Amino acid sequence: MNETEIFTTPGIEEVSSGSRRIDSLRRYRQMLDTDRMLPVRYALTAGVIGVPGSIAQLWAMLYAYQHIVGGYGTLTLNAFWLLNFELGLLRNFGLHCAYTWHMKPTWARLRHAHVAALGALVIDLAAFNIVVYTTGIVLLAQIFGAGSGFGFNFGYNKLKTFAVRRQRVAIEQVAG
Repeated sequence: MNETEIFTTPGIEEVSSGSRRIDSLRRYRQMLDTDRMLPVRYALTAGVIGVPGSIAQLWAMLYAYQHIVGGYGTLTLNAFWLLNFELGLLRNFGLHCAYTWHMKPTWARLRHAHVAALGALVIDLAAFNIVVYTTGIVLLAQIFGAGSGFGFNFGYNKLKTFAVRRQRVAIEQVAG
């Protein structure tokens, strides 16, 4: 191949730029897979997927209820919020097992996730109701509610729910 063919051959630049993008994505993924990046993976899973998913889910439940039954009051709103919380917990648990900690879901881990969620629930529910009663804006209350229990939930899950990974990594480092 001569210089003219190199500069006139279509697609070579496209292939190399595509390869560079793929390499960049691989490096980014490898960077996120370190234990140091665990809070980032947790925040991505909970914040980018979990919170918007829970917001859309609650609004869909309220919309359906309102069109089938009629208006809803505080008790109904809180009942749907609790149902939404449980469904979000199950969804996030599966995502955290698959992506954040790279571990198989087990019943023991799910029980621990519920303990973490109950602690976060108390914090979330208080923040949710304070914002609803002071502003009347349910969407704002959802965001404050979800964000307020995040630290507790992450800490407990790191210490109890997914503690086996840290033990396994420590054993592998000693053995290796």
